[in-house]
Amino acid sequence: MSETTRKRAKGTENGINGETNSSESENKVNSKYTGEGKGWPLAVVFAGKLLKRVNPQIGTDTGKSKIYSAWWISPEQTALELLIFFIITVHFTWQLLRGGNYLKGWDSNDTSGRELDVWDRIIAWNSVFHAVIMIVYKIKRGRLAFLLQPCNMWTILFIYVSFSRSTFSTVLFNFYLHAMWGSWLGALAADLRDYSDKKEILWFFTNHFTLIVFPLYHVARQTFPIFPLDSYATWMINCVLHYWVYFPFSLYTGWQIQYMMHPPTQLRIFGRWYRPLMCLIGYVLTYITCHGIAWYTHYTTGFVIPWDGVT
Repeated sequence: MSETTRKRAKGTENGINGETNSSESENKVNSKYTGEGKGWPLAVVFAGKLLKRVNPQIGTDTGKSKIYSAWWISPEQTALELLIFFIITVHFTWQLLRGGNYLKGWDSNDTSGRELDVWDRIIAWNSVFHAVIMIVYKIKRGRLAFLLQPCNMWTILFIYVSFSRSTFSTVLFNFYLHAMWGSWLGALAADLRDYSDKKEILWFFTNHFTLIVFPLYHVARQTFPIFPLDSYATWMINCVLHYWVYFPFSLYTGWQIQYMMHPPTQLRIFGRWYRPLMCLIGYVLTYITCHGIAWYTHYTTGFVIPWDGVT
């Protein structure tokens, strides 16, 4: 990303960060920022200042856009969240590496699925079609950074999964079965604040339709073996991606990925607690999705998916 692009992402050209063209009243409406150092221990204040130094041009006004980073939650609280989640991440990683009760059966080399046929190729080329259109739009609007968004990332990964029958593609497919609720949510509660082109909006919905149909098609046709369901471990991996990939990227570049700097409209009522709550809601939806996949698999194939990993 060029320096000019990074500055635009940080909001210096249009005042999106509250430093220009933003009134005090707008900041009060658009941010839950609690004020630097207000009521926090000195160590937390210091950590918050370090976070702000990563990208000093990020302000507190979210504006009307979802794509620019802003301090909706204060740097001090953010630093405390990161510390707590760091401890959780270390514990989860340690348990995972020492062979804990996570992702049982996911380390197998089972690729006993079907070979590629004509219908698979149609689904695969549909993913290619949507991925190409997506990349063209991102290049046209100078927003290639948003290929990191989960739905956009899965659109690209589905190309590999569609044409491959490897162990890795099987693992990716099984992981998406747990995370596919995000595509349903994206379609049902679409945040189109930064979309103006009707053709791009049409692409948005057809792409999400593809993301929804893709796993249902392959489960029904028994393309890939389905591993034991594990709502906790897959949810934790998603949380790790959010806190240690999406958040650092959003902070450094000024492009907000996956609402890690300020919330979607539906979660603004939860104020400074929206981010932990967003993670908890993610677990509930992951657990519900596991139940749905288990029912759907049994209904379409007659197989019963092992539940050893579900917590």
